[in-house]
Amino acid sequence: MECPHCHRALDSWLKALATGCVIVKENVLTEVRDALTNRLLRAIATENLVVDAGLNQLRDLLDATNTSITYFAVGTSSTAPANGQTALVAEVYRNTVTQRVKASAAMTQRCFVASTAANGNTLREAGLFNASAAGTMFSRVTHDDIIKTISITVTHAWTHTFTRA
Repeated sequence: MECPHCHRALDSWLKALATGCVIVKENVLTEVRDALTNRLLRAIATENLVVDAGLNQLRDLLDATNTSITYFAVGTSSTAPANGQTALVAEVYRNTVTQRVKASAAMTQRCFVASTAANGNTLREAGLFNASAAGTMFSRVTHDDIIKTISITVTHAWTHTFTRA
C-alpha cells in the first residue's frame, strides 16, 4: 500500500500497528545563528507535543484523507503546549518546511526563519502544519525567548522517531 500524498510504503507501519503499538517521539532542536557569519549563538533542545489534531492527522494519512506536513509557524506565546490546541497561541510568521531528512524509522524536518523574517518579535513557540494558513496543527513546542532581529537566523529541527512499544 502506498500513501497518495508522500508515495511511501505504509505496509511496515500497518504491520507494526497490527502487532503492537507505535510510539511517535518528538524532539526539537532550535538553533540561533549569526546572520552574517552563520556562527552558532545558541542551541535550545526541547521536547515537542503532538497535539490531538496531530494524532488524528496521522490516522487520516493512513486513510489517505489528509495532506502531509508542509508548513511551520513561529509565535510569541509561552503558554504551555496542550493536547487540545489547534493553532499557535500568537502566530507571527509561517513558511514552508525547508528540508526533510529521512532515516531508519525517523524523519527530521528543518524550518528556517531568515534574517529578514519575524523581526521585532520575541519568539517562544513553534508548530508544524499542513496548510499555508490555518490547516491542521500537527505539533507545538515552546522554548526559551529568542529576540528576533535582522542579525540572526533561527532554525527549528523537528526529529520524529517511530518505535514499537
